[in-house]
Amino acid sequence: MEKGTVVLVGDLLTSYISAFPKTTRIEDMEGRFHSVPAAPDVFGDAIPSSVTYDFYDFYKSVRRVQSIASKNEPGFIVPGHETSLVARGL
Repeated sequence: MEKGTVVLVGDLLTSYISAFPKTTRIEDMEGRFHSVPAAPDVFGDAIPSSVTYDFYDFYKSVRRVQSIASKNEPGFIVPGHETSLVARGL
């Protein structure tokens, strides 16, 4: 595993698919991979939750997380409800 700053984002980004909207493959709780379509470009850097109240603040927070993490990729940004973490035993 690469070393660097890891950010546990809690409820800001609930899953890797919301944190990385261009993802085309996701992992389930049992470690199986599934193909998914990438999110439309209109979402930008991240996909907000359906309960997001202030979208400006949401995207500002996402950019802050991205600036703190050593890399803008899974493993350095860890969503709060990511099911694949169960398969990895985290």
